[in-house]
Amino acid sequence: MSATASKGPTRHRVPVDREAPIRPPRLGKIRLGVQAETTKNGRTVTYPKAVDYFRVDTDESGITSPAAVEAFREVYGEQPKTLHVMLFHDQVEHVLESAWRLYGASKLKRICSGTECSVRLEGGGWEHGPCRCAAEGLALDDRGHCQLTHTLWLGLPDLRLAPGLWELDTGSEISERELRDYLLFVEKHRGSLLGFEFDLALVPTPVAPDGKSKTVYTLHPVSVETGRTFREVIDERSAAPQLGAGDRRQLEPPPAPEIDAERDPLISPTAQEQDAALEAEAQTVPLVTAISERYKALSEADRVDLKQLAWGGRSGMTARTLAERYGEEARDLEALLAELRARASEADSSSAEDGAGTSAPAPPSDAHAQEELPVSEEPGEQQQSLDSDSVRNPE
Repeated sequence: MSATASKGPTRHRVPVDREAPIRPPRLGKIRLGVQAETTKNGRTVTYPKAVDYFRVDTDESGITSPAAVEAFREVYGEQPKTLHVMLFHDQVEHVLESAWRLYGASKLKRICSGTECSVRLEGGGWEHGPCRCAAEGLALDDRGHCQLTHTLWLGLPDLRLAPGLWELDTGSEISERELRDYLLFVEKHRGSLLGFEFDLALVPTPVAPDGKSKTVYTLHPVSVETGRTFREVIDERSAAPQLGAGDRRQLEPPPAPEIDAERDPLISPTAQEQDAALEAEAQTVPLVTAISERYKALSEADRVDLKQLAWGGRSGMTARTLAERYGEEARDLEALLAELRARASEADSSSAEDGAGTSAPAPPSDAHAQEELPVSEEPGEQQQSLDSDSVRNPE
C-alpha cells in the first residue's frame, strides 16, 4: 500500500473485538436463607435456615455493594416476597443454569455437568476430566457427592442502578422445574426471552419427602397484568429482540472471582451445620405441639383472623410455620392474635389520619379458612390438618 499525504491525520482506530465473550456486570446476589442460631451443649451454634422472602445484603465476596443493597431496599424493602424481573438473553439455557457442585468448608472444590468435571487442585488451578462422582461410585446421598444447584440470572429493571445481572441460586427441584417450564413456554411462543419481564414470587409449598409433610418456600413465576392479551404477546414473536448466532454463543454470565466461589450454607450445609439444624428442629417440636393444641381451642372466627393477620390469608399456614415466624410468642395463640389485631387496628388508624382512605383487607371466606393447616406433633410423624375432624373431635 503506497503512502498518501493530507493536511491532517486519518482517524485510525483499533477494531472492537466482537468475538470476545460478552460479560455483563454482576450487581449482586439474591439469597433465600439466613444464618440462624441455636444452643447445643451449652454453646451457641449457627445453621442455615430458609426464609419466606428474598434477602439482599452486602457479602464477603464484595459483589453486592452497599449501593446495590440500598437501591434494592428502596424499591422492595428488607423482606420482599415478590420481585419484578427482566431477562437479558433469548434462550433458557443462558438464563437458568444448572450444575453439580461440591464445596469444602467455604470454597468450591468441584463443579460438574454430570459427565465432565472440574476439580480444584491443592496447589492451585483446576483439573478437567470425567465426572468424579461416577468414577468413585458415589451414591447421591453420600456426603462426598456433588449437589445439583440452579442459578437464575436476572435483571431488576425498577432499581436505580446501571444495567447488570443479579444472581439467584437455589437447590430446589420444584423451583427449577417451575421456572424451566414457564421460560420454555414463553420462549417457544414469543420467540425470545430477551427483554421479557415477569414477577418472581417466593411461595409456601407443601411437600412430603420420605412421607413427612412440611412447608418449603419455592420460586414461582407470576403472571403480570400487561394490558395485552396472550395473542398480542405471541404476536411479539417477530418484534421480540433476538441475538444473532454469534452473540448467542458469546454472551456469558459474569466470571466468578475466586472469593465468590463461596459455599451457600442453605444449599450445601456442612456436617456441623446439618447437626445444628437437627438440634434446632428438635427444640422446635415442643413449641409446634403447643401451638397445635392452642389452635384447637380457637373459634372459627379466631381461626379466620389468625390466618389473615399472621399469614396474609394464604394457604400453607402450619403450626411449624407459625413457630418459625413468631417463635415463643406463638405459644399463646390468643395473646398473639390479640397483638396482631391491635397492630392492624393501629395501622388502619394511621391510614385514616393520613387520609389514605384505605381499609384493612377483608378476611378470607370460611371456605378458605377451612383449607388444611398441617402440623407435625411428634418428630417423624405425618403432619396432620389442624382443621380436620380427627383433630377437633378425636375418637
